Amino acid sequence: MMLVGAAIFRIELRNPAALLALAIGFALFASGLHLTIIGIAKDDRSASFIGTALVMVLSLLGEPSFRPKPTRPFYAASRS
Repeated sequence: MMLVGAAIFRIELRNPAALLALAIGFALFASGLHLTIIGIAKDDRSASFIGTALVMVLSLLGEPSFRPKPTRPFYAASRS
């Protein structure tokens, strides 16, 4: 899928092996997390609650995909 996207949108893949390793690692993590939640939960409702809580905790621990640019020049220009 990444190769198709790179061909259609002309995206340069600088290190495809590292990208593939990252994708496989993420897939293994997600499937392992899913199996862990299934093993801990007693029914569908508790599995949904545990999954939601874990996703929120993991999203708080993770870094953003991009670093926002500082907006100070915008504020300085708007005050003058």
